[in-house]
Amino acid sequence: MVGGLSGRCIRAGGTTFSGKKLPELCAPGMTVISSVSTPWVKATGPSSGDLSAKVDRSGLSGAMKASRTDYWGQMQGTSMATPYVSGVVALLLEQDPTLTVDRVRDLLVSTAQAMPADTEPVALKWGAGRLDAENAMRKLLGMPSSIGDVTADTERRFSMEQSDGCIVAGIAGEAGLRATLTSIAGQSAGTAKGSGGTVTIATSGMAPGVYVLTVEGNSGAMISRKVVVR
Repeated sequence: MVGGLSGRCIRAGGTTFSGKKLPELCAPGMTVISSVSTPWVKATGPSSGDLSAKVDRSGLSGAMKASRTDYWGQMQGTSMATPYVSGVVALLLEQDPTLTVDRVRDLLVSTAQAMPADTEPVALKWGAGRLDAENAMRKLLGMPSSIGDVTADTERRFSMEQSDGCIVAGIAGEAGLRATLTSIAGQSAGTAKGSGGTVTIATSGMAPGVYVLTVEGNSGAMISRKVVVR
């Protein structure tokens, strides 16, 4: 894995036991602010310039009050990029808990944004490219890539209203629409068809929870949203 942001990258290359060159892809890992271990701060005594922020919790009240000070600092490298990738993997597994390691790797690598040629072979610097969480999720859901398509236009034309018992969604300008609701576990929870730019899908009787609503028009325009059924 490689950590990088705004064209700057932290190298984490090498070669696997099978001879494959690393990295496989890159992820944000440059100048990231994150929490710092309080025991480490006490043990090493870093200067204030090494830290980005701190909160003295002894001066707070209620549930926030504690006999310690919390610290945040700036770091870079795979220590920052790896948690970023882990969070994306968690989102994919939330959608489909049956994903294998190889399937997750394929989703991330095949949907990464390729980087332009530089002074060295691209694969040795960036691997497959920069991690694209949205495209990885789109591929998992069987949706078209957001790169080079009409996603932005579809976003502007999309509307959704949710009330007790149903969701009314629409993509302006579409003669026909099809809507599907999928549970976070990937199980179908309902489908509906509509015309005139809107579609209504019933939610009454569904188990409370988070679902993925996908709306597709006859032209191929498609968009999805997470919705909460209470």
